[in-house]
Amino acid sequence: MERCSQIRKDQKCKEALEQIKTMQYDKHIEMQGYRQVIQYGICFYKKECKILKD
Repeated sequence: MERCSQIRKDQKCKEALEQIKTMQYDKHIEMQGYRQVIQYGICFYKKECKILKD
């Protein structure tokens, strides 16, 4: 079961990063003059947290 939740967390983090790209959330920040925008996909499951950086 633990392995299944780990795979699911990875999948959800990737979906979060894809949503950032699809919805272009970073464009608004870049328009404000920020040069470097770091994108994170974060997934919470019970008392665990998984973070992926793009």
